[in-house]
Amino acid sequence: MKTIIAYTTRHGATQQVAERINDILGGKAEVFDLQNNRINLKDYDRIIIGASIHGGKIQGRMRRFLRRNKKKLLKKELGLFLCSIQTGDISVKQFNKNFPKSLRNQAKATALVGGAFYMDKMSNMEKSIVKKVAEIDKTVDNINYEEVERFAQKFL
Repeated sequence: MKTIIAYTTRHGATQQVAERINDILGGKAEVFDLQNNRINLKDYDRIIIGASIHGGKIQGRMRRFLRRNKKKLLKKELGLFLCSIQTGDISVKQFNKNFPKSLRNQAKATALVGGAFYMDKMSNMEKSIVKKVAEIDKTVDNINYEEVERFAQKFL
């Protein structure tokens, strides 16, 4: 089965998760950043999609990709994961708000994998917002690699 792990990321956490999933799958998937590239979905049987939350939303590029390709995605084996520093009900609401119900229902696996704030990769404005809103002033990495493993195992 030809697999692609397509993601968008602002500071790298979602890319790290995508690469870890690929490692678990034996390095056989193509890991693909949607921010800079376009995909021909016809080339893939399985599509794993990863996004991160910023201000309650996934990146615009990912939102447009999902909207434009929804019909094609519904015909593929699909996985969805979300990187968010939030946990519990908040992260569930973020996931449900940002991934269409039809895709969530089609997905073979879904996961909330935690998130990270990498202060050294943020602009001064982003740091200021994170400090004010999240009350965090240093790098925090709360990626749940056990959840990443659980998610990836469903595709072996």
